[in-house]
Amino acid sequence: MPNIEFPPKGPSADQKIADLQKAVEEIEVAQKQAGTKFETVPGKKEKIAPIKMELPDVKEKKSVEFVKDDKGKFHFEYVDANKQKRYLTQGDLLSDMEWGVYYDLNHEVIAAEYRKKYDKFRKRYQEAFYQQKIEKLMTEQLLIQRLEVDNIADKDYYLGQAYAEVYKRLKNESEAEGMSAGFLFEKMIGGILNKIAVDLGEKWKFSMQKTSVVEDVELKTDLVVNLPERNRGVGVEESKKAKGIQLTLIEKGNEKFRRKVDQVQKIKERIKKSKGLGEPMEIDDLVLLEVEVGNQDILSKYSAWLRNNKSAGGPESYFTVNQIMEFLGGIFKESDLDFETNKDFKEEVWQYFKNK
Repeated sequence: MPNIEFPPKGPSADQKIADLQKAVEEIEVAQKQAGTKFETVPGKKEKIAPIKMELPDVKEKKSVEFVKDDKGKFHFEYVDANKQKRYLTQGDLLSDMEWGVYYDLNHEVIAAEYRKKYDKFRKRYQEAFYQQKIEKLMTEQLLIQRLEVDNIADKDYYLGQAYAEVYKRLKNESEAEGMSAGFLFEKMIGGILNKIAVDLGEKWKFSMQKTSVVEDVELKTDLVVNLPERNRGVGVEESKKAKGIQLTLIEKGNEKFRRKVDQVQKIKERIKKSKGLGEPMEIDDLVLLEVEVGNQDILSKYSAWLRNNKSAGGPESYFTVNQIMEFLGGIFKESDLDFETNKDFKEEVWQYFKNK
């Protein structure tokens, strides 16, 4: 009888999870070490020479100009493919990281006032760079847990398929290329929201948070925004509401849209029931955001962005200001930042995107 050689068995799910955890811990150490470069030691005289900021494994970084604004602030300027200068904020640079676009932030800034603020941003940028790597590894851990340890497909075939699709997307090293219009639109809206969360969030008391793979697959949540929700009683502190957003490009007249509505309603009921039982939930509510753009519009904007050498600001910068205001109006609806009732916030957001 001939000898049959079987291929070597791959690592077990537990081993893969352990290996990923080790990689996470190594990156966390690197993240901490990189951040300490920008920390001022009490009593120690600052050096004028700029601290070198490195982004390991990044092959290409875009050049931007550091520009001082009035009142001690700063922004960046980028020369696009048409030789036009583009105004960029801190939010723009941080958001572009999601598209695999990085910037060379090793400008020499002499004035102490600006240097301190710039180094604070550079620290935040580098921490975000490492955090992106950490989140990808932790997501892979969760996916292996659900697919190979929990064997979720044995309990729910369609849920298993959904997790498998997310895993396939995660392992696709070509970034968003070849992805659906819906997936690209999710990233674009995330970019828009992240920009204003970075640049305006502190003033208006809101923030954006990343969704976990469980929220994405099981709660159908594409984005989460933490919104101010003031308790109207005297002396009661302001609270936050984690509002989950499910995006859709399906037209309202389509039968698939009705199924989306029913799906969201079931999840809303699940959230309400779980909160009533005191069970921890990542989000307090889920809403369906339907917008007046189509698949082809999304794909054309993404293609234009690629043709322009992945221009600064991401493909979301190809939307008009009116389109962006429509998207954000739906996200902030029925909160203290509702565009219909908070005209000051609406005007500031309008001016923010108009000036770009």
